[in-house]
Amino acid sequence: MEVLVAGAYGSRRSGMNLSTFVIDENIVVDCGALFSGNVNLKKVKAIFITHCHADHIKDLPFFIDVFPFENSREEPLLVYGNREIIQVLEDNIFNGKVWPELFRFRLKNGKPAVVIRKVEPMCEFSLGDYRIIPVPVNHTVKTTGFAIFLGNKGVFISGDTYRCKAMWEFLNSKKEIKAFFVDVSYPSIKKELSSIALHYNSDDLFRDMNQLSLPRDIRVFAYHLKYPFVDVIKEELAEKGISALSDGERIRI
Repeated sequence: MEVLVAGAYGSRRSGMNLSTFVIDENIVVDCGALFSGNVNLKKVKAIFITHCHADHIKDLPFFIDVFPFENSREEPLLVYGNREIIQVLEDNIFNGKVWPELFRFRLKNGKPAVVIRKVEPMCEFSLGDYRIIPVPVNHTVKTTGFAIFLGNKGVFISGDTYRCKAMWEFLNSKKEIKAFFVDVSYPSIKKELSSIALHYNSDDLFRDMNQLSLPRDIRVFAYHLKYPFVDVIKEELAEKGISALSDGERIRI
């Protein structure tokens, strides 16, 4: 497996793309930076959305807008999300006012351009050769992390989250997971803000990693770093041997 980090950050600034991961070119998790230039858009077949906040869905309408006009497309784009995400997309974006309703997007062969599929907590399903497990995490809105497996290896992308014992227990139970991509939005001095916004700070991440005995062969990568704390977070993470991701990185699993 290869994971392209098309967007590594939780703030939109010059040189900082919003959270977007692409697995083996065809599976996308969150779409804050689909048009970053690193993503081969013609190969994207499915998008998994962790939650409904704007920085995680920003590019979805624009991608759906052009999707039907690519001559190579014969099958719908699959968009996966929890019940709340689907409701937000239907009521607040693809509602005929902000953006056309989804049923209006059609491929040249007449098939729907987009098919929305609801995910249920901890209910495993397949997508081609991949196995996916949606894992509920702890954030201000209903948020789902995704564990994605190919053969005997897997990755877990947390989505926005804060201290969540069930998430760590899941990681410990799945020995196939070799890489963990986790939200670390704030430095240790912003613990109060972290606990209100329900985003990890570096200190609480270290505490949970130590107390819950994360398997040693899991590589941990921090993302969703927020402006203006990026440099401080990176320094704190580096002291503990944790990599903070940057736009354009490719991680081989």
